[in-house]
Amino acid sequence: MRGGRRREWFVLEHDRHHIWGATAGILLGLARLANGRGGREEAS
Repeated sequence: MRGGRRREWFVLEHDRHHIWGATAGILLGLARLANGRGGREEAS
C-alpha cells in the first residue's frame, strides 16, 4: 500500500528474469491480441 491506496502492477517471469511494469503490460496486451482475446482486461 502507498498513501493508503493499494497498488498493483504486472510481473512476468521469463527464464530467470522478471519483466515488470509497463513493459510487462505491453507484452501481455500483445499476447492477448495475438490470441484473439482483444484489448486490455482486468488482471487476474
